[in-house]
Amino acid sequence: MIVDSHQHVMLPTSMQVKKMDDAGVDKAILFTTTPHVERAESATLAAIGAEMQVLYQLLSGSYSPETRISKMKDTILELNQAIQAAPDRFYGFGPVPLGFSEQATADWVSEYIVGNSFKGIGEFTPGSETQIEQLEPVFKALEDYHSLPIWVHTFNPVTLDGIKILMELCRKNACSVLMHRLGSRSYAGNLLSSSAPHTLSQKWSWAATSKGCCKFKACLNSGVQSPAGKRQSFRPAWPHVPATA
Repeated sequence: MIVDSHQHVMLPTSMQVKKMDDAGVDKAILFTTTPHVERAESATLAAIGAEMQVLYQLLSGSYSPETRISKMKDTILELNQAIQAAPDRFYGFGPVPLGFSEQATADWVSEYIVGNSFKGIGEFTPGSETQIEQLEPVFKALEDYHSLPIWVHTFNPVTLDGIKILMELCRKNACSVLMHRLGSRSYAGNLLSSSAPHTLSQKWSWAATSKGCCKFKACLNSGVQSPAGKRQSFRPAWPHVPATA
């Protein structure tokens, strides 16, 4: 079985399933998305850039907290609908807002993650060390849900100091963290994550995966992010997702 470890919702879902069929992918870990580049008026940089503006505005903090939460709830509904349309093809990872109190974060996890039978949380795209520190209530909220991993995007603008903060949160709270796209910080990130037993690094290329991840407890390699070479598959660390072969 081939599991693609990182896809975002594409619409219509039938198109996404067909793309998976064409690529020989059996199942996918599915994340929410704010922009839908597949809806761009044309396959041009200008049209795609216009569709991406909604994401740039979100990441830059242009939206009010109320609007941001509303949009997040909309994307969760969209994710749920995609999974319901093809339940045998997708496992969902749901978002959790930052900046909430511990109780409000725990309530969100209970209602929107566990309540929707999602298999994990994320992905988070922290833009600063402060935002990484805001992950602590999320870690604490998972004390009752140890099987739920957290997926964090650790490429730019996340710094090495930010990755160190993330590793410390992992050590303190014993949650499973998947670091996505370490990029130029792969080596240092691998050294840090190797000392945190609940931390996994998803490599961004097939070569790095095949050469660098064997020492980790588990790793999923995404076919979408492996542009060349043969596909590498590894046994996932959490119990909800069947092992790949």
